[in-house]
Amino acid sequence: MATQWWLCVCSLGILLLVPCALSDKFSLDGSLHPVVGVVGQDVVLPCQLSPRARLANMGVLWRKIDTGFIPVHEYSDQGPKNQPGEGYQSRTELFPQEFSNGNVSLKLKQLQESDAGTYHCFVSDPDWSQEATTELRIAAVAPVFIDVLGPQGQGIGLACKSSGWFPKPEVQWVGKNRQNLATEIVTDMTQDGENLYSVVSQVTVTEGKDTGYIICILRNSILEKEQQSAIHLSGDVFPRVSPWLAAFWALLAVVIIAAGVYAYCKYTAKQKKKRTEEEAPLKDQKTLEAECQDLQEKLKMKDKARDTECQELREKQEAVEKEKKVLKSECQDLQEKWEAVQKEKEALKSECQDLQEKLKMKDKARDTECQELREKQDVVKEKEALQSECQDLQEKLKAVEKEKKVLKSECQELREKLEMKDKARDTECQELREKQDVVKEKEALQSGNQELQKKLERQKQLIGEGCQELPQENETEKKEKKQWSLGSVQKKKMPEESEQELQKKLERQKQLIGEAPDTAQQPEPGGQGS
Repeated sequence: MATQWWLCVCSLGILLLVPCALSDKFSLDGSLHPVVGVVGQDVVLPCQLSPRARLANMGVLWRKIDTGFIPVHEYSDQGPKNQPGEGYQSRTELFPQEFSNGNVSLKLKQLQESDAGTYHCFVSDPDWSQEATTELRIAAVAPVFIDVLGPQGQGIGLACKSSGWFPKPEVQWVGKNRQNLATEIVTDMTQDGENLYSVVSQVTVTEGKDTGYIICILRNSILEKEQQSAIHLSGDVFPRVSPWLAAFWALLAVVIIAAGVYAYCKYTAKQKKKRTEEEAPLKDQKTLEAECQDLQEKLKMKDKARDTECQELREKQEAVEKEKKVLKSECQDLQEKWEAVQKEKEALKSECQDLQEKLKMKDKARDTECQELREKQDVVKEKEALQSECQDLQEKLKAVEKEKKVLKSECQELREKLEMKDKARDTECQELREKQDVVKEKEALQSGNQELQKKLERQKQLIGEGCQELPQENETEKKEKKQWSLGSVQKKKMPEESEQELQKKLERQKQLIGEAPDTAQQPEPGGQGS
């Protein structure tokens, strides 16, 4: 029994010591300082295991501490891997790839003003658990604008406007040398549905030493960041009052005051006169003593007031002396600044001269480039004109090609006609040559007939003379004559009508032969183009 009891005690001690050992071995750390996030952006809430290692069967639970615990994101190796809380859907994310380094930080996306608060990081496994907290502060900044409200009294009204700040920003109006404006500032801040602040700050600026550059500054105390907007006011924008109008109103006020004083004096004189007439017999020594006491008290009061005034004058004199010393130091600083400004001015002048020279060079280069561009434009215009002319010529060439085709077809027809005429002419010429041969033979026969006639006449003469010695010769001559006569008779058998037709054909052939050379000499239509 004793051994069993000792075994139970040892096992219980071991079970109790395991969490202690794990707690000594691992620790969980959040952020020592508040984490600042900007509305609409993402932020990482740190939570780190030390040493950097992953737990077996680890569970991570992020909660927001409000009146109770609000679940934000839950992760478990055994249960749901990633489960965002209600109102945080698609806005939370862990880094599983960093679990091996002990990093269980939470990424919160698209921050809202309501996300501000304290977050609780709880990490556990079956044998160990630990927790850490991190505070999240939300801030928001927005651009600043200055509107001119117009003349207001003796100055100009300005309004500084901006929307989308959290928490309430600090508003500051400054003038020259970043000094606060010594005027009344009215600021109104309102919250919209997202709890972001809208700021409207109004101020009336009068003409004076503080005028010039007026700056409105809005500062976020959490982010330690400021936004500002500036406006320059020159002396011309301030309302001007006519000196004659001011003099008129002053004179009118003096006249009214004088009339009132005169009426009051007259009324008091009448009242005194009445009182003296009524109370003259009642005056005595008591009234005189009371008046003396009043006068003494008044003198004492005046002495005290004079002493206090002297004391104030002394203090003011000391303050003036101090201000005088401060002004002297400021004057020295201003002189040094003025000298520095003069040096910068000289440097700026030299830089301006260099820039002017560079600008001149650039102007010259630009003029040359413009001239080249103008020349190129002229060339382009000429090119366009040439292209239009080329198009016209191409159209004309197309028309000429069409005419050329027509002329070629006509020439072909004329050639065929000429060939047919040449063939007809050749046949007619052949016929004419044959007819000419016939005519030549006819002429030869006619000449032979004439010679025979001459011979016949001579024979007749010889016969008439009675020459009987040549009877045989006459017989031979008669035979020849008969032969010639037979040949002539055969020749004469050709009808006269055929001879007339032959002559007409010869004339027609001559006309054709005369026209043929003329047509042959004429150039073929479209020959030059082909």
